[in-house]
Amino acid sequence: MAGEAGGSEESARKGKASASYGKPPDGCLAITISSDRVLAHADFTPADTDANGKPILFDVARQMIERANVKFGLKLEIIREALQECNQRERAIYGVLIAAGSHPESEVLEFYERSPELSKKSWGEDDGERVDYRSRSPYTVVKKDQVLATLHPKVMGKMGRNIYGDPIQFKTERPEGVTGGANTRIEDGKIISNIDGLFLQDKKTLNVHDTLVIKGSVGYGTGNIAFPGNVSIAGEVADGFKVYSGGTIAVNQTFNLTEAVAKKDLKVAGGIVGRGGIGALKVGGQIQAKFMSNCRAAARGSILVEREVSNSSIYSFDKLETSEKGGILGCNIYCVHGLKTGHIGKQVSRASNIYCGMDFIAMQEIEKCNERLRDLTFKTERLKVMKESPKLKPKSLAKIAEHLSRLEEDVSKTNGKISSLLPKINVNPHAQIIVSGEIFRGTLIEICQVSLFFERSVARVRVKLDMKMRKLVCEPL
Repeated sequence: MAGEAGGSEESARKGKASASYGKPPDGCLAITISSDRVLAHADFTPADTDANGKPILFDVARQMIERANVKFGLKLEIIREALQECNQRERAIYGVLIAAGSHPESEVLEFYERSPELSKKSWGEDDGERVDYRSRSPYTVVKKDQVLATLHPKVMGKMGRNIYGDPIQFKTERPEGVTGGANTRIEDGKIISNIDGLFLQDKKTLNVHDTLVIKGSVGYGTGNIAFPGNVSIAGEVADGFKVYSGGTIAVNQTFNLTEAVAKKDLKVAGGIVGRGGIGALKVGGQIQAKFMSNCRAAARGSILVEREVSNSSIYSFDKLETSEKGGILGCNIYCVHGLKTGHIGKQVSRASNIYCGMDFIAMQEIEKCNERLRDLTFKTERLKVMKESPKLKPKSLAKIAEHLSRLEEDVSKTNGKISSLLPKINVNPHAQIIVSGEIFRGTLIEICQVSLFFERSVARVRVKLDMKMRKLVCEPL
């Protein structure tokens, strides 16, 4: 056999990078081992036949490889093919993979990964599209029972083995997962929101808050506000921006109103000033403010105003109250359970109309029905005129008759709806209007469809309905 040069078995086990076997003119074999001892490559050099060199045979090559202590993951067929190529064609073959161990597979501990839909697109990325920046928001709102994160279960590690047959220990990976925080729960391998609310991540903790706190103003930096919980606004609300809340809206200064809806209460530290003609406001609970101007406001609860309500239409299923220094100027007021104020009107101001004790929703529905009846009557009269034309063919007459029949049916349904609504209008005949100052002339007060027009001013009175006489009376306070 050809002589050998290079390392011993002991040096190979210690990670010697290479070993060479054989000397020219005989065939030679050079083995190179990777630094992690998982791969072994070989260079095959043919014998010099002109100098009577001996080729390396397969069994000899295998002995050489074993002397290098390479015994795991041997590629015997590849070695055989490389030797045949080298010996038959008498050309060197380099970098042949002769053995491959197995790398270890890391153990990955379980972790919760945040749901990708919670990562919002950057405001600066608009894809070249036209954007209404009022409709965009930097806030992430989640719904009740929405999945915030999903559990990735533990992945078991797997030992590796080097070409010497020695085991290779796997590593343990600890991914940076997230945990559930306020208003969340863990269920079936998921972190789930317990409420509709604002999603915020504090380091690795996922929280859902029932209050959206806006420390500055509402404008292009926030977009329109649409939040399922409470909304607290420290600054102003810019013109054209809307606020919708599934809870209470709290504004720490004057509320410049374009449109706002609160399912519960509205509390304004300053006044409420309508923008864009008249600001629209709907509140499911109570309204509190220092003053109100240029608004169309509806509330299921009471409306409490410290100073004046001016140039507004106010609707309350409870009552409207101002302080004794406050008053009503140029307004239409609809309050089911009455009104208490300092004064109604002034010497130079548009007159106010006050309606109490009545369900204004039913009144509005009746007004819509009356408008519908007027429209139906106009259409019916036109069709009747057309029907009398002698030029009409029988087919056209039949169509007109069919249309008239549908209109008459619609008229009957609308009249029926009015009849059902009329008994629902007067709901509180005991409603009162209490004025500690003056009711100026030109004011109209109506309680349960009984009206009183003030042709002259009166002071410090209580206006109520005399049920027996069916008229409004003024009692001094």
